Amino acid sequence: MISLELLSAFFLLIESVSSFQSVSFLKNSKPGSALFGAAWSNGQAIREYQDFLSSGGGDKNLQSDGPCLIITSDKSNPSPLAEAIYKMNKEKTDIYIQPEDEIPSTMPSFGTKDEERTSFPIYVCLPEKELSDAISKHLFDNWEDKRDDLVFITSNGNIEPTLKKFGLPRDATSQLLVSFTCPGGDFQPMDNSVNLGLDSQFQEKFAGESVSCGKWKDAIAARLDANEIRCRPLFLRDFKRNMWEKCTFDAVFNLIGASAGDDVTLKEVAEFYGDDASEMAWQISSMLRGSMAIALSYGFEERMFEYATRKGAKTLCKIDPETWDFINGVFLEISLLGLSKGFGDPAPLHTEYVAYCVQDKGLLKGKEINIPETTIEQRESIMRKGNLRADGVI
Repeated sequence: MISLELLSAFFLLIESVSSFQSVSFLKNSKPGSALFGAAWSNGQAIREYQDFLSSGGGDKNLQSDGPCLIITSDKSNPSPLAEAIYKMNKEKTDIYIQPEDEIPSTMPSFGTKDEERTSFPIYVCLPEKELSDAISKHLFDNWEDKRDDLVFITSNGNIEPTLKKFGLPRDATSQLLVSFTCPGGDFQPMDNSVNLGLDSQFQEKFAGESVSCGKWKDAIAARLDANEIRCRPLFLRDFKRNMWEKCTFDAVFNLIGASAGDDVTLKEVAEFYGDDASEMAWQISSMLRGSMAIALSYGFEERMFEYATRKGAKTLCKIDPETWDFINGVFLEISLLGLSKGFGDPAPLHTEYVAYCVQDKGLLKGKEINIPETTIEQRESIMRKGNLRADGVI
C-alpha cells in the first residue's frame, strides 16, 4: 500500500516541476517565439466542434424537397439564380416573392393538394450587395417567424462576413454554395463540378461541386440531384471550408488573369501563371488559418488547378467592382489590418497584385481602394505553409 505521505510528496514534486518549467518558459520567451505565436490561436474552431458534439452530430431527420418560396429583388423579373432554383422544381410550384412581401405560413406538399406543411425552404436569391440591407430590414420583422427556413446562397462572392453581422451562420442555418449554370430562357441549369477520379480510399473526388448545410441541406441536395447537379450535404464546419476554397479560387485566378491582360482565361492562368497562383493560394490559406481558424481541406491546390484547366478554357478572368468586397476585398481587409497592427501581411503577393491592378492598370474604376504605406515595424509571421501548427512543428 502507498502511504498518504508518499502520495502527498509525489504531487508536491509534480507541482514544483510544473511551476519551474512555466517560469523558465516565460523568462526565455520573446516576441516571435512560441509564446508570441499563441496570438494566432483562435478558439472559434474548438467552440464550433463542442457545439457540434453537444448537438448530437446535427439533424438526422432527412428533409424532402417540395414547393418553396424564392426571394428575389423583383418577382416580375427574377434574377438568373432565382430562375435556376425555380426551374429545378419539376412541378413548378415554387412562388416568387420580394424581401418586403409577407411570407405565407404554409405551403403545399409535393404531389398533394390537401396536405400542407408549415416549414419549407425559403431561398434567398439576392445579390451580395443587397443582402445586408435586406437582412437588416426584414430579419426581425416579416422574416422573424421563418428565420430557420431561410436558405442563404453563395454564388458570386463570400457572404459569411455579412451573415456574421446578424449572428446567422449557425449549424441550423441553411446555406447553398452554387456550382451550376444559371441560363436564361428555356435552358436548364447544368452541373459545373469536375470529377477528378478516385482518391487513395478508392472514393470519387470532385472539384467545384455544390454543397449545402443547415436544416434544409438534404432538401437542397435532393432538388439539385434530381436535376443531375452534384450537391453534397455537409455540416457547417466543412461547408465553410468549401466556401472559402471557392472564394480563394475566384480571388486568386481572376486577379492574376485580369492583371495579365483583357483576354486571359482561367485555364491560361493555370498553365502560364501557375507559380504565382499557387503561392498566392497558399498565402491566403495561411491567412485563413491564422485569422479565422479555417483550414482549407487537403488537396485544395489540385482541385483549383484542375477546375481552372477543365472548366476555364472559355472563362475570361475579371475583377468586378460589384463583387469586389465579397471576394478579393475580404482578403485585402485582413492584410491591411495585419499591417496596421504590426503583425505583417499574411498574403503579400495578393496585396502586391491588387496594388498593381488598382494603381497601374486602373481596373477598378469607381472603387476607392487605398493601400497605405506603413512605418510600423512588422513582426515576421511564424505561420508555415501547409502546416496546421503555427510553430511549424508536426
